[in-house]
Amino acid sequence: LFQDDFQNGANGWTTNGSGGANWAQMAAPAGIGMSTTVWGITDNATTSDRGLISPSIALPSGTWALMLSFDTYHSFEVNTPTSCWDNGTMEIKAGSGAFSYLDGSRLFTDPYDGIVSAGEANAGAMGWCHAPATAIHSIVDLDGFDGQSVNLRWRAVTDSNGVATTPVKGMYIDNVKVEACQ
Repeated sequence: LFQDDFQNGANGWTTNGSGGANWAQMAAPAGIGMSTTVWGITDNATTSDRGLISPSIALPSGTWALMLSFDTYHSFEVNTPTSCWDNGTMEIKAGSGAFSYLDGSRLFTDPYDGIVSAGEANAGAMGWCHAPATAIHSIVDLDGFDGQSVNLRWRAVTDSNGVATTPVKGMYIDNVKVEACQ
């Protein structure tokens, strides 16, 4: 239904939000297990709320096992072993509606790993903040969105108090694909 490996430019991807550095196409940082052009955002040391938005993706009616997959690496400022200051999340917008948070029940292989701390734009939600050993192949359930055109948004939210302590900070994605069984 949709596939982009980011090797041929922006292809209809857009960004939104405010504060700090924005999402950009770049060479994958060394040491994260990705080796080609990726979309990435650093863990900003200033208050920011930035989104990377996919082009519209038409999801046919009557499909089941509707899945999003992508490769990712994420490392943000951690508050405690189970919470984070800075974080990344996934959102979806159907048609002209507003973006909605995709909760952890939809994340099959890369669950959120921290509760977002008070003071953040998405405080109280679960988010990605802890660094994996290497890039992860994420699989996300999109069932229930068939028959609609959707946009996906990778959201990165940061505060002004600090950044991750890992060598590579921020969030990086590659090889986005949406598939369905019919």
